[in-house]
Amino acid sequence: MYDSNDNNAFATGRSKNSSLIAISTALLYEMTPDAVEAVIAHEIAHIVNGDMVTQTLLQSFLNMIVSAIVLPLTIYRWISYSPESHF
Repeated sequence: MYDSNDNNAFATGRSKNSSLIAISTALLYEMTPDAVEAVIAHEIAHIVNGDMVTQTLLQSFLNMIVSAIVLPLTIYRWISYSPESHF
């Protein structure tokens, strides 16, 4: 449980055995017990389906692609702005 004014819950963890569910205080105070139970069940479904691992892998792949594009452009920009540059 974490202190927040936003109704929110999420599952996190590297594997099914090391996963956690975080629930905001606003969600607990503003929703009915049945609604809170449904939210928790939804987050457990994310854990059971391995969604966090899938998300982590997809994010890592995307970061790798963006880095492969942005890093050379950034290095080129640094070189082109340097006083010794002859571009």
